[in-house]
Amino acid sequence: MRTEPLPLDALRSVAERGCTGEFICASPTVEVHVYLQRGRIAWATDSEHPFVFTRQLQKTAQIDPESFRDILDSCRREKRPLGETLVSWGVATWDEVKDALRHQIELALDVLHHGGPAQTLFLDRTEQFAQYESGLTFDLAELLGDRDAAHAPSQGSEAPRPSDGSMSIPEGTRSVGPVSLPSGGQHARRLLDAVDGMLWAEHLEGTTVIEAAPEPSERPRFAPEIVERTVLDGAEVVALRAPEGTLAGALLSSSSSLWCRLTPEATVGLAISALAAFTGTGTPASDSTNAHLERGPVWVIGGDTPITTALQDFLGRAPETLATLLTDVDNGGWSCGAGGALAPEYALEIVRRRAHVLAARTPFPAAARPEDSDDVGFRFRTLVTRERSVWCFGAELGTRPRTILWLLLHRRSSQGLGWAYLTSLSRQLMHLRGWRSG
Repeated sequence: MRTEPLPLDALRSVAERGCTGEFICASPTVEVHVYLQRGRIAWATDSEHPFVFTRQLQKTAQIDPESFRDILDSCRREKRPLGETLVSWGVATWDEVKDALRHQIELALDVLHHGGPAQTLFLDRTEQFAQYESGLTFDLAELLGDRDAAHAPSQGSEAPRPSDGSMSIPEGTRSVGPVSLPSGGQHARRLLDAVDGMLWAEHLEGTTVIEAAPEPSERPRFAPEIVERTVLDGAEVVALRAPEGTLAGALLSSSSSLWCRLTPEATVGLAISALAAFTGTGTPASDSTNAHLERGPVWVIGGDTPITTALQDFLGRAPETLATLLTDVDNGGWSCGAGGALAPEYALEIVRRRAHVLAARTPFPAAARPEDSDDVGFRFRTLVTRERSVWCFGAELGTRPRTILWLLLHRRSSQGLGWAYLTSLSRQLMHLRGWRSG
């Protein structure tokens, strides 16, 4: 990836060349994916408006969540495009599908337009997207209209955000002072006061709560096993995204940690950046720390299958990625993957230890499901941990049987880049046939 001061210009260049594939934009605070077919926009998503296509269709076409979920599952199994299937099944018209697509794409382009400097990457997907219905694509210039002329920021008007793995404080986070532990305690209270949308914060010694804000809870707010399997097991920072919200924590000392819970709408970068300001974990790893993590000969585990081929191909396109793996949700013996800078044994050890967190039944035992939990998107969990040498990203996949996709990135990489790669590869793998057939 490279940092672009105006990411929208990079997208425009890809569209003008008539490319087919996926344009990725990632910064510490936003993530945007734009899918193109021969230079026209076919689909776009962004981290600020999750599941907006689903919600728009449910509103305009009055599709109930259960029916929509059945259709989506059918599309995944049969590898059929969602929009065309909705029309062929008679649950939505072409106009309703196209209007919902345009609404989602315009929101994503607006985020791309106003998000400031970010890292961008284009992945050619000519074979995968070649059969997409051209009637459901849009001309980029038509979508943008006069937006660029009226609102484009001038060159040099905003300093580029860091892309070297540092964690800047994103919009929505109030100043929390210098990067050091606040004197006199009150870690939880200061963390809660620092971030809009944070529900609670707790300071733990081991798995025992020693301070809580806004007030203590009679019952544990999250499973103690998560603490044991992360910050007390070698991880420096952790963030777990679930339907009920985001749980994030950071190690303060050998056995002391600070944790918080954010609403489902909050970004993971918001939580980690706030925690980094208290713990000092925002400092990127030095070159000497990771001098041994340079890409070497690629290794492959799991045999020659379409899955391992896709993982190798992604590894070649994403130079910051040190290894990419798939494992059982239940942490069984099945696994496959590819890597270069890390030994396969070391990579598997990390992901299998962290798999216990994603395999847990729920991170918030006492929490009620959110109102949006009926939405098709709120089903799978994702995880990031900052290890001593790498970033470790994981995502549950809706395959049969269920699996977890893992990406291990160099610690110099930004967390936004890791989430963007995880999203991109997850979607690509869901189009493959022959799961677990090798």
